[in-house]
Amino acid sequence: MTTLTTTPDAAADPLAGLPPLISVERAAETLGFSRASAYRYVKTGELPSKKLGGRVFILTAGLRALLTPDTPAREVAADERG
Repeated sequence: MTTLTTTPDAAADPLAGLPPLISVERAAETLGFSRASAYRYVKTGELPSKKLGGRVFILTAGLRALLTPDTPAREVAADERG
């Protein structure tokens, strides 16, 4: 009898293997929208972010929340900030 096993791939989980913080550009590319839109979403708080050393980074947990409709991204951003 054969057993089927599945492994997560980039198509099933575009966030697999990403570090906890990624650049705005990488987040935009991953989610499929423009860099300008990504910065606009950061400004409005729709895309959870953290500023380090003058650079803006996107919280990967926040991206996951955006892709999971049951978890509001703003709650994740607040949890990440502490």
